[in-house]
Amino acid sequence: MTTFHIFEAAPQAESAYLRQQLLAFGEAIAWLEERGVVVVRSDVSENPALLTGNPAIQNLMEHSGNAALPVILMDEVIKLAGRYPSRAEMAGWAKLQHPLFTFEDKGGSCSGPQCGR
Repeated sequence: MTTFHIFEAAPQAESAYLRQQLLAFGEAIAWLEERGVVVVRSDVSENPALLTGNPAIQNLMEHSGNAALPVILMDEVIKLAGRYPSRAEMAGWAKLQHPLFTFEDKGGSCSGPQCGR
């Protein structure tokens, strides 16, 4: 089962653009959860100790500070930092079928004179 863990901080000032991003991200999370994906959101401004549990996140925060937030982990691997991902990105990472895109493994490759025949 795929698990996303989102480390984020409450915005200091909310703009119309940020509200739109958060709305789209909330819809993407609902879409993922409907398909059995576990999504955990953690507000690091309320509990900064959350960042010390993962060495990769701790290193990222030491070098980038709050500019690295939000940090998106999938199955304990950092997938993205510094912005919210789109539904299509998250669907791709989780190998889910997105209504607008399909992810197919076509298998091997072809080379040589008989390729394509």
